[in-house]
Amino acid sequence: MRLHPIFAALTLVAAVAHPARAADPVPKIDCATAVTTPEIGWCAEQSFIAADRDLNALYARVLAQIAAADGMDAAKRRAWAADLRHAQRHWIAYRDKDCRGVTGWEWHGGTGLGAAINTCLATTSHARAKDLRARYQLLDTAR
Repeated sequence: MRLHPIFAALTLVAAVAHPARAADPVPKIDCATAVTTPEIGWCAEQSFIAADRDLNALYARVLAQIAAADGMDAAKRRAWAADLRHAQRHWIAYRDKDCRGVTGWEWHGGTGLGAAINTCLATTSHARAKDLRARYQLLDTAR
């Protein structure tokens, strides 16, 4: 298939006028007052990113606490950590299926679906962090 010369020229002009950027600047959005779908979506995504980062840091602290547990031999500590890793992998699979799968059905698609998914991911991640913090008696130093 051959491109029409005018179409090819317009494509070249568009590419030169709007070059791809390596990294767009972070938008200046006040999430407390976000009202448009793109703003709400961006804020929901940032909320999930922060929740996931906090959960991962907490999870690492829990594994370190298990590794240093007194009164238990090394083999038992390794088995405990392995069981927690296994449970965490299954928890992540549950969270992702619930938020990325079930939420889609609940929302029937639409422009708010991305924000709904990220809100679910953030909320569920916060709940898991709260559970781990309580079970392993860790202080919440991230918040």
